[in-house]
Amino acid sequence: MMRNFYIFGISLFLFTASARARDDQNIAAQGDARLSGGGTHQRLTPAQVMGGIYKPWTGPLAELEKNLRENANYVVWIHVPAQHPMDLRSAENFRRWFNATPLTQLTISHNMVAWRCRNEKGQMVTGATGITGSSNRQDAKAILAGYGLSVFFSTFTDGHLNPQQEVGDYVMKNLRKRGAIFAGFEVTNEQCDSMQGFLADFVHHPSRPFEKFSAVQDPEKLEGGGCVTFASALLNKAGQLDTVIPRFYRDIPAARHLLGGNIRAVKDVVPPVLSWLKGQAHSVSIFKFINANWTVPPKNASIPGTASLKQMDPEKMGYALQQFSKVYLEGLSGAERERVARKLAASPLGVRVVKTRGRDYNKPSSPVEWGKFPINDSFDPEMAQVGREARAWLRNRLSNGYHVRLGEAVGMPVLLVELP
Repeated sequence: MMRNFYIFGISLFLFTASARARDDQNIAAQGDARLSGGGTHQRLTPAQVMGGIYKPWTGPLAELEKNLRENANYVVWIHVPAQHPMDLRSAENFRRWFNATPLTQLTISHNMVAWRCRNEKGQMVTGATGITGSSNRQDAKAILAGYGLSVFFSTFTDGHLNPQQEVGDYVMKNLRKRGAIFAGFEVTNEQCDSMQGFLADFVHHPSRPFEKFSAVQDPEKLEGGGCVTFASALLNKAGQLDTVIPRFYRDIPAARHLLGGNIRAVKDVVPPVLSWLKGQAHSVSIFKFINANWTVPPKNASIPGTASLKQMDPEKMGYALQQFSKVYLEGLSGAERERVARKLAASPLGVRVVKTRGRDYNKPSSPVEWGKFPINDSFDPEMAQVGREARAWLRNRLSNGYHVRLGEAVGMPVLLVELP
């Protein structure tokens, strides 16, 4: 029962791409306490939020800066992968991944962005942030209240933007077990200004989208967002990965009869409006939530059909970064290529393998089966599409005079794509 209960929080964090994994709660709680005055959610002013983000780089970011070209603008994507690669090809695949993963190692990726940009006075300024939230187990509370899969479509109103210090702390906390990948893009003044302008709009908007942590809200529309969508929005505004980012998404179907609605409210959770309920209350029991097929409703379901959750897949993001390293290797030859390839293979840019465990939904007495699936172009057609698009994007940059090189910070790879 404890393992089944644990799925509540882990599942929500999977689909919302939260910075919070259950074995990261200590550092998360410390960061939240700093921001909220000891655990009670406090509404920071936009100036306070921006003041925490715009700070001199310290810790791993200071190490990262040693790799950068002097007096050049950079936007850096920081990807901290899940300890065990996740499988989001379907709800069933996710369940099988969950069953194969030790409880203490159930983590998801966190994505953050750092930058060094020249301001209007010609000075270099630095900052770093990412969005996070759902810090008080609101997911589990909502499921206990009967919302079922509606938690995946909900918005959590305790979101906050990581200050620069918290970005560095998160990287260092997870360095040994999960590692990190830094992908730096040299950008123009105009690209830096565009990204920073978007960030300022996001923080200063009267609806305070930085407090709305959600998989279904669009950061670029200033609605809110999750860590993957917000990081992608920052990169996009900086003119990066325009053809790659759309490939990060998956459309994940969810059985409508498992989405609860019009029932008692849960603090800091705004559930979706479900038109098919027509205002009627619908509660999903814990037993039903745990045991029913999340994707395919039974023939006698009280509410037929499925709803689609458009969600970014963190493993697609990591795979794109791996493809950048492969393109980098194409520019090397002989012994140097072999040496660097071995080094990359031993880093977070190496091949990741999904492990699964489970039995056929339709045959409860069937034997439990284990599976291992390397994440490569054969993983599924969508992953192959990400691979092709990422390789094409970087090769196109190189054909237009850009340069790619490999560095290192805190023992982790730093991929740098730089202007001609």
